[in-house]
Amino acid sequence: MNFYLFMLIWLKGKIEYKNEKTIGLEINNLGYEIFVNDFLLNKIKIDQEQKLYVHLYLRENTLELYGFETKEELDFFRELISISGIGPKSALAILSLVQLKELKKAVSRGDITFLTKVSGIGKKTAERVVLELKEKIKKIKDESIRYESETDGQVLDALVNLGYSVVEARRALRELPEEIKGVEARTKEALKILSR
Repeated sequence: MNFYLFMLIWLKGKIEYKNEKTIGLEINNLGYEIFVNDFLLNKIKIDQEQKLYVHLYLRENTLELYGFETKEELDFFRELISISGIGPKSALAILSLVQLKELKKAVSRGDITFLTKVSGIGKKTAERVVLELKEKIKKIKDESIRYESETDGQVLDALVNLGYSVVEARRALRELPEEIKGVEARTKEALKILSR
């Protein structure tokens, strides 16, 4: 049975050591070994203060912590491990391939080639990952942004389908002049903004 005794969201402390896969984080004289991706591993330095968003992976004989620099990375990691055939080590390896922004673009394009570079992920698993995540990425909406009409929602979807990240598409939408009307016209203008 999978359950949580408590909800751990983040940890903040001093980096005591790092090796090829993990870092040691000291908090109030307690040391936590945390698995992190290659980007973060290369970035952090021993003795620096670090805040990490964490996922506690709990199974019969396993208790592991996985750490991320941003909540967005943590959320994406959790989406990955919810997919059949993807464990936490594979999910972390995927997040070590490219920056999250590029990873989301590749998934939105339906590109599976980068996923098969991860040890243990074959073509079928890669296709399943892309299929399941593509729909979730498409549905991501920032609640702080209110679209004036359904048109901008369609423009956002079109831009994401063309390979832009949701963040880039939202930025372009914010810069669009109100006088430009229609999905096609607004999409063309947004593409001009994005190509600057």
